Amino acid sequence: LTIDGGHKFDLRVYLIIASTDPFLAFYHEGFLRVSLSKYNPTDPARSSHITNTALAKEQFKNNTALAEFQMRSFEQLQRILLREGVVDDPSWVWNTLEPRIKTTMVHIVKAVAPKLTKRRGLFGIYGCDFMIDTNLKVWFIEANRSPAFQGTTKAKGDLQRRMLSQVMSLVELLAEEGPEALLDHNLKSLQPILYSPRPTSAEKTKRGTRNRGKRGLESYRGDRDDDDYHDKNAAYMCGESYF
Repeated sequence: LTIDGGHKFDLRVYLIIASTDPFLAFYHEGFLRVSLSKYNPTDPARSSHITNTALAKEQFKNNTALAEFQMRSFEQLQRILLREGVVDDPSWVWNTLEPRIKTTMVHIVKAVAPKLTKRRGLFGIYGCDFMIDTNLKVWFIEANRSPAFQGTTKAKGDLQRRMLSQVMSLVELLAEEGPEALLDHNLKSLQPILYSPRPTSAEKTKRGTRNRGKRGLESYRGDRDDDDYHDKNAAYMCGESYF
């Protein structure tokens, strides 16, 4: 999918693993990165194919208008898709796009969780990149474990500062009081997507008997199916009933 008459774009959003014991993961809205050259499949120039900010920043250095063209908000994406007749839902980004991204993120987290150190106080912020095709299917590109936090535009800088402030407050709260404290904590723009509680002694025994010799992520309490952790938009939640 292209916008503005033929420019490629991708989506940079953030995955926050706020704790690995118990496992807590959150989603934070990000922004679009738009290529500065129109897409041409026969053009060998990287600027036609790659939306990476590192590639574009030399071109928009000291050019605020060009920098703002390269970085767009989700609100701007929604307006563009409506204007260009791509969608007719005035809230498609939040009703459809974000739930699909969150569901994909849950699968990403579940895939890597067995290899992460389980210790209270550990956390990480990951930059996850997605693309949308002409059928509005969402594709996962990659996850970056050390995403750059460069405020190339004021809006981008404000978004990243807010997120980092909220993450630091959240991590401190979890380290001092544990996940139960989240019930009374304003998460602001951090959206919970996966909560993996510590299993009870009885559950450990039950699982050990059933799955002896297997290694996997203990993602859910008891024998719940994945569907028990879906909301109506297919995103996983940290509901208060799970604390």
